Amino acid sequence: MNEKDHYFLLYLARNIGFHGTMETSTGKIAKGLDISQQTVSRKLLEFAEEGLIIRSVTSTGMKLALAEKSREKLRTLYGELQTLFGKQLTLSGILKDGLGEGRFYMSQEQYKKQFQSFLGFVPYQGTLNISVDKDAAVAFVATKKQLYITGFSTKERTFGGLKCYSVLIAKKIPGAVIVPDRTAHTLETIELIAAVNLREMLELENGKKITVQ
Repeated sequence: MNEKDHYFLLYLARNIGFHGTMETSTGKIAKGLDISQQTVSRKLLEFAEEGLIIRSVTSTGMKLALAEKSREKLRTLYGELQTLFGKQLTLSGILKDGLGEGRFYMSQEQYKKQFQSFLGFVPYQGTLNISVDKDAAVAFVATKKQLYITGFSTKERTFGGLKCYSVLIAKKIPGAVIVPDRTAHTLETIELIAAVNLREMLELENGKKITVQ
């Protein structure tokens, strides 16, 4: 199984659950992974033929469940990650200046309502930008449940969707890593949100080390 297959399997596992089922469509999966529906269809066919998933057709799309072969692969991957990062997987990075757009986006009511619903808090109007090791960031978010905040349109413009992952910032402040669909960053930079002004609460300056878990 290559890196892309691992990522595809992790996406399915986060959304299906270890022993659960999920009703979905190739379009929804394609949107969640930012890949084409053709790629999703091909991957699902490959996974079904390899005995990794159980798939059935429904009136609105399809129902998916993980097969035992997938659960075993996930157990193996989890063990490898524990060995690599330790039993408590954390991510550390260095605080840097952002592009100044976070305040504007976090002030949008359509986003705020979804954050409240999914995360249990309305974010402070601003994001904290952290420089991190890209490979470590990929491994870190892979262990987190992915939530998706849908985009919307106003008379003036269109706002894209974003993925978010609940985290604990500096061992004490509940927050989330957000990854906008339309972003100038790769996972070499992550954006953090919380209900409080993180810079003030943690007395942060650029160049300071921040840890999330």
